[in-house]
Amino acid sequence: MRVSTEQMVMYLPFDDESGRVYDYSPARSSAGITLGSGCTLTDDAVMGKALRMEGVDADCIIDENRLDLAGEWTVAMFIKPPGAEIAFLVNCSNASQSHNHTHQVSAGEWLFVALERYLSGGGYRVRAMVDTSVVYDEPCPNTPVSFSMGDSGSGSVVIDELKMWNRGLSLVELNHLQRFDDDVEYYINGKNFKEFGVEVSKTPDLLDWLKRKEPTEIDWPDYHGKVIDLNNPRYEAREITLECFITATNNMNFVMWLRRFMEEFQFKSGTQRLTCIYSSAARPLVYDIYLDDSVGIDKTWNSVLMVGTFELHLVEPSPVKKVLRHISQDADSYAVFRLTTSLKVQVTWGDHNATESVAKACETSTDGVNWTTPDRSNPSANLSGNGLWVRHKYPMPGEYDIVIHGVIERVTNFQTDEIIVYDMLA
Repeated sequence: MRVSTEQMVMYLPFDDESGRVYDYSPARSSAGITLGSGCTLTDDAVMGKALRMEGVDADCIIDENRLDLAGEWTVAMFIKPPGAEIAFLVNCSNASQSHNHTHQVSAGEWLFVALERYLSGGGYRVRAMVDTSVVYDEPCPNTPVSFSMGDSGSGSVVIDELKMWNRGLSLVELNHLQRFDDDVEYYINGKNFKEFGVEVSKTPDLLDWLKRKEPTEIDWPDYHGKVIDLNNPRYEAREITLECFITATNNMNFVMWLRRFMEEFQFKSGTQRLTCIYSSAARPLVYDIYLDDSVGIDKTWNSVLMVGTFELHLVEPSPVKKVLRHISQDADSYAVFRLTTSLKVQVTWGDHNATESVAKACETSTDGVNWTTPDRSNPSANLSGNGLWVRHKYPMPGEYDIVIHGVIERVTNFQTDEIIVYDMLA
């Protein structure tokens, strides 16, 4: 199972590039997240990267209050403490009703910790968990005014996968947060392959390095060797093979599921969006592809069980890209970014729309609005500064991955309020 993101108000995976920290929750807003001088992103992590905090300046400041402490709430994360004790504190306006507990742990080892206030039997309770053990669970009738959880040792502490909800999670959900699925999920145009009964057994070339195009070369007869231009490498389209199979309960279901699945690739204009999510990661692999060849089915006919194996041969025509994420709970929101480029780029917006050719341009807005405090509902307020401004309107709320294809290494002066999932992905 996956824990629902319903009423999730913050998700900090700490996996981002160039020292940035983004909120990947559905409640994401333009509020900033600032790291103090004692904070760094480290590869010593449960998954991807993690946040290392050391010294008195090690603050991760969130410029907006997300939790309603008067109701239900949950905070969960992984932590590697330098000390041998985890402390949980829930302060209430009536000090005598506050909750203060410690739990002995192994120093320097990754732990899962959670603290929550939840409703049970008509009353509020507070509960703390370390790994799979409930440290305490007791009534909390008074409204908390603050809380804390962390280690009591000296030295650096590392945290990862910080998540917050404005609801109490069940013990089943808390236990599941500690596990990462080994399975890899594949999506075509936002639909899981498994919705069509399709499983992927092998992806032999999904993560292969791109093949370099032949560079320009000159073979002077009176010189040794050749003169080869290696200054501006370019790469060929990516070819992807997915080895798949379908298992159906009867002949009719087999034909129906296969036909519905193949309709996601055929008779549609433009590229289609292939997404690969591994181990529940917040940053999926994204490919804009088309089906390059016919699909031959190797069938095992049976009146009870139908099994068919097949290969999908896909091509990603423009494999070097920058990936952004736009998250909004409001209708008619805008994604906006700025760039400078001497070569054309293409943008696919994640909602079946694309801007096929974004050419070199230099436009200036004189509205004087500071980019650091943008109004995401009013794109004109974001257009300050030089460069090519690109924007797109999303009529429906949701989460959209934006892919900018092209010679990304030549893009400069890039600026956006969106999540930068990958600076450059190839």
